[in-house]
Amino acid sequence: MNLSFKLLPCDDEAFSSFLIRISRKHYMNSKEFCSLYGITEFHKEPMDIDIDLSQAKKLFGYNINGINTVKSIVNSFNWENGRSKWLITPNKKGASLQNSYTQICPGCLSEKAYIKLKWKFTLFFGCSSCGVKLINRCPNCNLYISPLKGDLQIRYSVDYNPLWNCLNCRFDLRKAPHEILKETEIIELKKLEKAYKEAP
Repeated sequence: MNLSFKLLPCDDEAFSSFLIRISRKHYMNSKEFCSLYGITEFHKEPMDIDIDLSQAKKLFGYNINGINTVKSIVNSFNWENGRSKWLITPNKKGASLQNSYTQICPGCLSEKAYIKLKWKFTLFFGCSSCGVKLINRCPNCNLYISPLKGDLQIRYSVDYNPLWNCLNCRFDLRKAPHEILKETEIIELKKLEKAYKEAP
């Protein structure tokens, strides 16, 4: 099946974010989109952590460069009791990403609506470009931010986008209050980002 629309991944985009974007571009949620190709395993795996990217290329039918997983960036990646110390702590069950939460930068999200893979790491507590702390809960209802879970639970709708709307109250996360970083925190984040970009 040929795609009506083709998208390229954004800089350091998480696979789940790209899947949501291309699915919504085709007026579907990601589960409906994958089912067209007979692929079901993506939603059973921690897709931003460790998946078979060759399956992704097969799914979309064209070469996708710029997509990584946590495991491909962190060579020492491993699970400890269902979770990894490198990641934001998953939900209590330590299940796949569809049941966990993520961090976002409201400023970056306003500029271009996609989820960056580096926001999955606990080490990244803020955004050095915007000078603000990342958030992992909706400031309106306090629910953890979980774009993939929102995408799976809510069918395509023009007034809801899981990449920037809260699953529970539909608050626009791009309008979330900004907590300003200290100068020392920005310096620390810039060092982390340099190491992250140079990771093999």
